[in-house]
Parts: sequence; structure tokens; C-alpha cells
Amino acid sequence: MSFPPRAKYCQGRILQAKIVEPRGEYKERPVIIVTPTLEIQGFSFQVVACTTQAEKYPSSYYVPLPGGKFLGISSDCDALCDWMPSVRENDITGIGGILSPKYMRQIIEKLRELKERS
Repeated sequence: MSFPPRAKYCQGRILQAKIVEPRGEYKERPVIIVTPTLEIQGFSFQVVACTTQAEKYPSSYYVPLPGGKFLGISSDCDALCDWMPSVRENDITGIGGILSPKYMRQIIEKLRELKERS
């Protein structure tokens, strides 16, 4: 997993975006690009949403992440790997840092596990 560190949209990039919540309301929250960088063309990529309420879900669905202003995540949260909302370019409200390869590998592995179960 490698990516150009200055790429605006690359795997591991944390974005702030207005996304549709499960109840149908829009809320701004961090999302992480999971599409491999070389497969991103324009604004075509998949993301997983982050939440501070992952305890409502089985632990097999999420990856704990540390907060950090340089990342664009204000507090500790979890990447909820079975929540892959659609994000349009005009939904983006901010561009954060790039998640470390350690956490990105955990997210990719969790996505593989979830896909195998379905």
C-alpha cells in the first residue's frame, strides 16, 4: 500500500464530509478513503465512516483510531467498516491528514473479512 503523500484524494486520506446518517439526516463526520490510490480517478472512490459510538456494533465491524488534529479527527473514534456512505465532491467540508499504514492495513483487513462473510 503506497500513495503519494501530497495527493488530495488517496487511500488513507481523512476527509470531513456531510453524509447521510442511518436515520436519514445529514451529519458532518470524518470518512477515510479506502480505494487504492492507483484506482482513484477524479472523484470516484469509496470511504468508510468514523463514529464515536462503535460500541453499538460488533467489534468485528470496526477499527479503533486515535484522534489528532493533524489527521482531521478531533477525538478518538472508530472506522466503522460496514458503513460505506456515498460522498459527492460538494459533501466534502475539509481535508485532513493521511492515516498511518498500520491503521489502514487493519481497515483493509476488516473490509476483507466483512466481504467474505457476506
